[in-house]
This record gives sequence, structure tokens and C-alpha cells, in this order.
Amino acid sequence: MKKVILVALSAAFFSTSVFAANFSPKQLRLSAPSKVAYNFDSKILEIPVTVSGMNAGVIFCVYTKNKGASIGKIQNGYLGWHYVNKIDTAMYISPLTDLAVGKSNIMWNGRGKLGAIVPADDYTYYLWAYDNKNPKVYASRYMTSIMHNEGKQIHIQELDTKGLPLANPLVTMQHAFNGNKAKWSIGSDPYDSSYVETCNVRVITNWSFDRSICPSPKDFSSVFVSGGLSRSIGKAKGVWKMKWVPNGSAIVDVNWGTNGFAGISVAYNPFGGPEADENNVYWFDNNYYGYNDNLPAAIFYTFDLNDGSLVRKFDVTSWWARPDDYKAGGQLNGGPNGFSLRNGKLIMGSHTSCLTQLVDPYVENDKDFIVWANQNGDYYFDHNFDPTSKMKWVCNDFLTPPFTTSFDADDNGFVSGAVYDLGAVSFGFEGPDGTGIANLAFAGETASRKFYVNYVDYGSPFDGIYTDNQGSIPKDVNPKQAIVPGFMYIAHDSIKGTIGMQIGVEEAEPQAFTVNQNTPNPFNPSTTINFTLAKAGKVTVDIFNVSGQRIETLVNTTMNAGAHSVTWNASNQSAGVYFYTVKSGNDARTMKMTLIK
Repeated sequence: MKKVILVALSAAFFSTSVFAANFSPKQLRLSAPSKVAYNFDSKILEIPVTVSGMNAGVIFCVYTKNKGASIGKIQNGYLGWHYVNKIDTAMYISPLTDLAVGKSNIMWNGRGKLGAIVPADDYTYYLWAYDNKNPKVYASRYMTSIMHNEGKQIHIQELDTKGLPLANPLVTMQHAFNGNKAKWSIGSDPYDSSYVETCNVRVITNWSFDRSICPSPKDFSSVFVSGGLSRSIGKAKGVWKMKWVPNGSAIVDVNWGTNGFAGISVAYNPFGGPEADENNVYWFDNNYYGYNDNLPAAIFYTFDLNDGSLVRKFDVTSWWARPDDYKAGGQLNGGPNGFSLRNGKLIMGSHTSCLTQLVDPYVENDKDFIVWANQNGDYYFDHNFDPTSKMKWVCNDFLTPPFTTSFDADDNGFVSGAVYDLGAVSFGFEGPDGTGIANLAFAGETASRKFYVNYVDYGSPFDGIYTDNQGSIPKDVNPKQAIVPGFMYIAHDSIKGTIGMQIGVEEAEPQAFTVNQNTPNPFNPSTTINFTLAKAGKVTVDIFNVSGQRIETLVNTTMNAGAHSVTWNASNQSAGVYFYTVKSGNDARTMKMTLIK
């Protein structure tokens, strides 16, 4: 009997340990030469690519390199859909191509989008990839946004309050099940609801909106919330700074702005923002729901992060307010209603408009605020493009699909926006200059609502795409439930390099130099680093802490060409994020890893 009891206890422990595992997603990684020589002679160029982790759908793009100043400001394309402001632009974009794990070749005939040979020059090439074969996996079973249309309700923080990479990205969102805001760290047990921390932020009298939220980059115990007083009061819409009270009610920070508020006395829609960096808080005043639809409104506000004072504002009403659309039966104003920050610039968009934009809040000249814009004409995120549309090509129309509910960018500037009412499509996809590329789907996608598509992309073990779970209803959920629970993960990676005539064969990066993600990761206390050398030579493998200090050298010797591995035992180190750099000749790559204890 005693033996039976022990066996039963052992089985119970095993079962518990299986379901209590922390989230550790399988990563998708691309590796390709950083420099590729090509004569632009119409011969086929083959770029060797190594895919690790899983099979992937890959898009290959060729862009001009360092030509932004000569390109200047240009608006062209059908209906003038594309505007660029002194940035490099797309020359060629491939269809989505399936590549298997292992070595493959990306082939290009040197021709541009219109079929002509591109001029001999240096170009930037990109490889963007995602897992389009495997089902989405739970990052959290209990983090669920109520996002339908308005605002940016999902915020993923990648850096800590000192600007260093977080070991675990921090997610803040409007929570579906109790109407509160919620915080949660990616990497915790997806099936343990105790990791989700909530807070009631609707604590202001007559507050009618409280959709969008982001943490303060300098103090995660504070959050900025976009909201407004009731329309009957007709004033005070903007951003509040509030102290986050775990599993309680937030407290207004009366020392910021005017009694915790930064905004304007008369505004019509509080959904535009907020977003914050180390200096500023960003917010938009717009009127896209037409509460006074004869009043054009699209003003971008910058408030000081520390005291809430007004720093600057940009008027982009001429982009977002469209009298011709209003006359044709659409709306005068189209947003934007939400934006995401990446590399110091903001992606802006709205479900009420065909327009997406990248803006630079730090420009000296207001005329350079818009970096690029994509609007009706390229059939991506477009409204009323169907030949049977009653309001042909009306952009500002919040009653016409596709409905795009969020926009975000990866570290190379590729933009995704969740899309629904286009059938089994998950998201629309744009290049670093706003060029519409494709409508893409996750594996097993259905013609359901899609609320958000967000990136984690800073070299962490959690890099990838995070999205909602509307397309697959768990067995324990009522199919009629409006919001399906689940914060889901899909593997993703993107890399870039240079193609050019002046890159001699001897200068090109060795095709076989690769560095893989350490395994296991996270780890305790040992992990293995695998890498491949194209040729024999001096090799170093160094370990760095998050402050950039080298704490250990694992390899400093000459090695032969081929595959190698080295193990790091970190038993004498504290838990946290570390980086390893593998260097061989002119080749080097740095990767991130996480030690847990």
C-alpha cells in the first residue's frame, strides 16, 4: 500500500510539474551573409540562407541604401497611395516563400518591381520570416484584451527603467474579464492566473473612456492612461498619470501635469494614444467618430514625461480629415486612434481610415514629421476598393471592412496590422517605407475577428509575434462568448544585409558563419552555445552582463572550419539577462540569453 501511495504521489508531482512549466517558446532564426556581391547583369543571384528552429514563410526585399536625401519627398502610385519623406524605398519584394529548416537559397534576377534591371549600386536586402505552419501557442491563457476597434490597448515593454533589455518583456493591457487593466511578464507559466496583476484605473468622476494604457518608461509603478470626461461635460480629454496599485484601484499622480492630467480643454476623442519614451508622452486629439463631424481634427501632442507640460504639437489634419469623403457619405475625420513606438518613431493607424503613417516626433522641421504614409490605392488596409462599393475609394469609413485594430513594427521597421473581414487573413503587412506587401495568415486562421498583432524583437528568448486567440476557441470556452481568452505566440525573425558590385568576393561575409541561440534558454546553471565557422581562424566567445561588461571568455583560440560548441556554467552568476558574442575574423554575432535560479 505504501508503495502504491508513493507511486501515486510521484505521478501527481509529475503531472503538476508538466503544467507548471514557464513559457519558453521555440525560436525561429535566419542567418545569411551580411554582404553579397552581384554584378547586376541579369544573372540569377543566389543568397544562402540558413533557417533554424522551424520551417518558415519568408519574404525577400531589396531597398535602396543611403539614398533618402536624393529621393526627397515623393507621393505617387495609384490614387497617390504612397508618400515617402527622404527615406530609402523598395525596389523589389518577393512573394511569400516557404523555406525548410536547414540551408536554402533565396534567388533574385536583379530586376525591380516593374521588371527592369535595377541600376548597379549598393542595396539593402531584408529577409522577414514567420512561422506559417504551426498552430499558435499560449503565452498566457488569462491575458485577454477587450480591444475591438478603439485605441492601442496592448503595450509590450522591452526595456527596463534604465533603458536596458528586460529579462522578461512586460505586457500591459485592457483586461477582458473584469474591465480592469492588467500586467503580466512574458515567460511566466501560461496556465497560472496568479501571474496576472490587475488594477482598476477608472477612478475619476464622470470619466467615460479609459481605453489605452502604457507604463512609464522610468517607473513601472506608474502608468499613462488615455481617457476623457463624459461628452456632456465636453472638456478635459488627454492623458492621466496614475500610480498602479496591484490588484487594487489606481491613484492619480497629482504632481504630474495639472492634478495628474495633461491634455486640452476641448477635445472630441480620447483614443489616440498614449505612448511614451524616455522623454515624452504622446497623445492624439481627433474626431473620428463624428461627434462634431463638421469639425476637422487631427493634432499630435507631445507632453513632457517628467512634469506633463506641453512640449510640442503637430497638425496633421490635412492627412486625416477628408471633406471629399464626408461629402461622398463617409466621415470627415479618420483618426488615428492608436500608435506604437519603435526605434524613436511611431506607427499610426485606425480602423476608421485607410491611412497608416510613420512619424518622427523629434524632427526640427514640422514638415518632416511624416516619414511615410500609405493610403487608398495599393489594396492593403484600403477601404471601399471593391468594384461594387457604393462609396468607391472613400478612405474615412468606419463601417467598411477591412477592419484594422492595431499596428506595430519589428526592429527592422516592418509593420503589421491585425485585419478582419477579409476571410482567413490574420494581418496586413507593410515594408520599412510603408509599401504594402501582403495580407498574411497564421496557421489554422479562420474568418474571425483579429484584435492585435504585436512584436517582441530585441534579441530576447521571447522574440516573436504576439496576437489574440479569436481564430481558435478553446474547448472550455462558450463559442458565443464575445472575447476568446488567450495571448498567443508565433515565431518570427527578420535580418538585413547589403548587395553591391563593390563588394569583392574576398570581402563578402563567409556564407557558413552562423551562431545559434544557446540551448537550453532560459537555463540553470549551464547552457551550450553552437556556432559554425566558414574557415579556420582565431575565435573568441565572450560573455557580457546587461551593463556591457565582459565577465568571462569561454574561447580564445584558433579553430578549424565547421561546427563547434562550447558550454557555459553560470553557477557563480546571479539570475538575469546575459549576452554572448562569437567572433571570428571580421565576423561576429551577439545573442541574448537568460539565467534563471
